[in-house]
Amino acid sequence: MPTIGGSKGASYPHGYASYAPGSKRKLNVFEDKECLLEVLGSNDGEPIQEWRPEDRVIDVTGREYRLVKQPGKKGYDMDPTGETWSCERLLNVAEADAQLLKRDPATIRRRVNDAPEDKRMAVLMKAIDELPIGVWWFWPVFFLFLILFFLAVVFVAGKFFMWLSTRCQWHF
Repeated sequence: MPTIGGSKGASYPHGYASYAPGSKRKLNVFEDKECLLEVLGSNDGEPIQEWRPEDRVIDVTGREYRLVKQPGKKGYDMDPTGETWSCERLLNVAEADAQLLKRDPATIRRRVNDAPEDKRMAVLMKAIDELPIGVWWFWPVFFLFLILFFLAVVFVAGKFFMWLSTRCQWHF
């Protein structure tokens, strides 16, 4: 069972990572196969996203799978490619994602290097999953925009009503 939070031993012992080489952020992690199958729509459900032919899934042992849409099915199946990802290869992609998000990639490397050899891939998947969805400054800037937009609307509406009151004579 994975540990909650960012503790040193936190991992996804049954994790899967999706690798999308054509995307800005290349990796996404799923805690277990059930979560992955839900996203793939494999259980006769609707997939949450469309996958490209070059997209791959890597399990916690490093086995690589291609995502195949079978004729007549809505979801995707996983087809083993026979390739294996090393922890170092996945770590390099994770570090690139961390840099994209303005995070220190050395933090992920230290966390993985501090883990026991047989748990490194599971710890790496947990560390990838804990990377933020976007850059840290998005929400503060978004709320500032909302406040400024509100003030601008109030100001413009006030000016409009003042202009309207000077142009029109109200008789009651």
